[in-house]
Amino acid sequence: MSENLISIIVPVYNSEKYLRAAIHSLLNQTYQNIEVILINDGSTDGSQELISSFQKKDKRIKLYNTKNLGVSHARNYGIDRASGSYIMFLDPDDTYDKSYCLEMIGLINKFNADVVMSNYYICRGKNIYPNVNNDLLECEGLISRDKTLRSILSDTGFRGFSCTRIFRKNVINNVRFNESISYLEDMLFNISIVHNARIIAYTKKRYYFYLQREDSASKKFNKSFFKSLNLIRGKVGPEFYSQIDSIIFYNLVVWLITERKSRENSQFIRRNIKNMKSQIKFKTLKMENPIKNLILKLSYAFPLVGSCMIHMLSVFMKTKLYSKLISMLRKG
Repeated sequence: MSENLISIIVPVYNSEKYLRAAIHSLLNQTYQNIEVILINDGSTDGSQELISSFQKKDKRIKLYNTKNLGVSHARNYGIDRASGSYIMFLDPDDTYDKSYCLEMIGLINKFNADVVMSNYYICRGKNIYPNVNNDLLECEGLISRDKTLRSILSDTGFRGFSCTRIFRKNVINNVRFNESISYLEDMLFNISIVHNARIIAYTKKRYYFYLQREDSASKKFNKSFFKSLNLIRGKVGPEFYSQIDSIIFYNLVVWLITERKSRENSQFIRRNIKNMKSQIKFKTLKMENPIKNLILKLSYAFPLVGSCMIHMLSVFMKTKLYSKLISMLRKG
């Protein structure tokens, strides 16, 4: 294992449209002691050829070709082949700020931490706006295990993203992404790491550009979602269950409209909403985003109205006015 080397793992599946910008953002890092591990997960577009062209120009790029076994398998494959003392991740449609690696390795050494979490920018359409995280007062520092878990489960916290972290490789140890799920695998991985970590640090500065795509798999109805959250529930204590219930209920309401043409899915969603309403109390449902929280509360009484509002909100969220409104509400 090479001291101070950062291994950056990038799972790639039919990402030719975005991949060039992603790779450029890595090769242009001010911190040069990196290896870029790209796992081509059975792509059928020009992704492999594009990576090969970069590989010829820069020896820090390592390309591995595998069958299409999913993002979790690709990331695990990369972890197993990483030479660095530190691990970072990048999704192929996202990008790093050029100082990201330098800042993150500086913080992990400054705090002698096992994990450092960073904030990020959200890219929707042509608009880029900062994720606002007001849970922590200091710009950077140490954070407890409980606060970290709450922030991972929060809709406005550091979330469960693996790509906004730097990990010491030895803290990952035998933890791997669960290949049996295709939803929230990042969150489950990060919660498992939190239990391994002695010291966790954070920065509220933003170095990661997260592209929210309309065709994202995370926006589609997926029964794996329930399996994932049950696995997550088993990793945290009862004090976090209300956050998990809020995530489940909100997503069920989202899918009320998107799955209305599928009788089987629609019945499944309505049945689960009814079951949840009989099991959880109104006052326990809460989201940190004030607009989402209002819709969540309304949806408890009128799920279909809430679903319509969520889809109207998804359009509004692509505007700069939305981010200004959220900032004003949180300051208030």
